[in-house]
Amino acid sequence: MDFKVCFVGGGNMAGSMISGLVEDGFYPSNITVFDRNLDKLKKLAEVYGVSFSQNLKEMVSNNHVVVLAVKPQQMEDVVSQIKEVVRENSNFIITVAAGISSSVYKSLFGFDVSLARVMPNTPASIRCGASGIFLNPNVSDREKEIVEYMMRTMGVIIIVDEEYKIDVVTACAGSAPAYFLLFMECVIDEARRMGLSSEQAKLLVTQTALGAAKMAMRSDDDIEVLRNKITSKGGTTAESLKIFDDGGIKDLVAKAMQANIRRSKELTEIFSSKLSN
Repeated sequence: MDFKVCFVGGGNMAGSMISGLVEDGFYPSNITVFDRNLDKLKKLAEVYGVSFSQNLKEMVSNNHVVVLAVKPQQMEDVVSQIKEVVRENSNFIITVAAGISSSVYKSLFGFDVSLARVMPNTPASIRCGASGIFLNPNVSDREKEIVEYMMRTMGVIIIVDEEYKIDVVTACAGSAPAYFLLFMECVIDEARRMGLSSEQAKLLVTQTALGAAKMAMRSDDDIEVLRNKITSKGGTTAESLKIFDDGGIKDLVAKAMQANIRRSKELTEIFSSKLSN
């Protein structure tokens, strides 16, 4: 696709998005990055061939697509610097910040903006991510195509039709790599205690996790059906799964995801209250 995009913030998520775009064949000359850390900018320019700027307003005025890739606590300051430029140029705003609702952005800008909230996860850095996207009513068809394209360069995407579902995306995808890594960590630790070396345990467990994920993605069966197909009655797998069931693994996962959503809502309320004070 042919468009110009700028990134406000040159951290890890901006780097992942830029990497995905460039690897997909997007012209680096159409990407500009702003960050107060000049070393970060020089590194991104060196690695990906992108341009960089230390003049935020000028950069935004020269690019229709603006990715806000800063921390939530920096957002108010950033928006205050660019809002008049955005008003004049009708930029398309893409934000990766968690916990800031579209209504808060409207308050920060002081007018309706064309806005996409995106929630990627960390595997996006290796183009194996899973992202959710929420579009406010001001987003045009062309802008929708742009943000879908950008996020697809890092992995799979879904579009959610209601903003609260972005919190659900956070609970089941945004934070979920840590859930799976925790489970893998537990299996590896026990395998080591049972006699395997660290290298052997990690190799077996990571490959098994990858294989199970690929099986699930390639199968038309529901996950439960697939699991039952590979669980022989009275066998070793069934015995292990019984322990998980007896320990209430489903309730535990549900509680963890509900806690995640509660925290997302708390962060939104905290940010909103700071804004109103």
